[in-house]
Amino acid sequence: MQSELKPCPFCGWATGLSVFDSGELPYWVECPDCCAQGAPEGTKVEAITAWNTRASDAEITRLTEALRAAEEREKGLREALGEICRDSNPDWTERRVYPDDTLDDIHKIAVEAFYGVKI
Repeated sequence: MQSELKPCPFCGWATGLSVFDSGELPYWVECPDCCAQGAPEGTKVEAITAWNTRASDAEITRLTEALRAAEEREKGLREALGEICRDSNPDWTERRVYPDDTLDDIHKIAVEAFYGVKI
């Protein structure tokens, strides 16, 4: 039976972690420092196991790379949208209504920027 709790994965707090229950189901682990809560589980042992389960280094690397790629796509999208706004109105400084053909262009550039392909 696993009973020792690992430090909080969010703030690193290691003392005073405990398993809570509402008097009924479920059970969960909560950090007294940052108030992070583990997944609600049916038993105390399951709550401890869920709290102590961490992503593998490979999974963290995969998710970090996916996040960076999404950030790059977002950056490209913002730049493309800015170009459209400046091209359609060089003095553009606030929101405005665009004709349908401009919205089609915005959509096309957004899709190209997001997926990294030319349409």
